[in-house]
Amino acid sequence: MAWSTDLDEVMVNGVSVKPLAGVSTDGYGTEVYGTASTYPALVRLGQEEVVTFNGDMEVSTHVAWIKSASTFAQTAQFTLSPGGTAFLLQLRTWYDEGGGVHHSKAWFKGA
Repeated sequence: MAWSTDLDEVMVNGVSVKPLAGVSTDGYGTEVYGTASTYPALVRLGQEEVVTFNGDMEVSTHVAWIKSASTFAQTAQFTLSPGGTAFLLQLRTWYDEGGGVHHSKAWFKGA
């Protein structure tokens, strides 16, 4: 199930992801993020009840289908377009028949 270019036309939004690089040494423990990568996505308002990474039930504010073969860490900083910064509640990854990542569906809170 390689990516079908027919699906490109629905990826009208974007998701920007900055990986957590560490914690500052300024005495405040501020999170420091790396360089952002932006991925084509379909971002929609979507109130869905999901089980978070911590095992809690939360209601999402946004759902995104992300065209990427990357995997995303929960600790990364996500910026939704349209929208703003959001917290990742849950991430599910779909694989192609060769075992590679095809796309991801992510549930967010915020923005």
